[in-house]
Amino acid sequence: MPPDLLPTAAEVPPVPRKNGGRWKSPETKARSIRALLSADPDRGAKWRGKFRVPPHAHPLVRRFIGILNAEEATISEIGERSGVCRVAISNWQTRGNPLLVNFEAALNALGYKLTITRIPDGR
Repeated sequence: MPPDLLPTAAEVPPVPRKNGGRWKSPETKARSIRALLSADPDRGAKWRGKFRVPPHAHPLVRRFIGILNAEEATISEIGERSGVCRVAISNWQTRGNPLLVNFEAALNALGYKLTITRIPDGR
């Protein structure tokens, strides 16, 4: 297209954006999430020690939820300390099995470790 036929910036209508047209950098988003968590340190406190142990979940996940309840920790706290997404930990209860790396990180945040043991011959 010849340059004289291209529309000028004034002729092009603005594109509607989310957030009122403001772009947020990943650093800004992370700061705002940390600010929300630090503003309400008892966020999720009503769930302390009350997480449902799902009967259909993997035995390791059931044990993890039992430890979480015994320690009276919240999923948000474990997620923050372990670096595992809070939603991912929550999904272990209902939707799927955890990745080994994430599960081990969450256990470490609670002060536990995952070990391999030999099955006895009698099983």
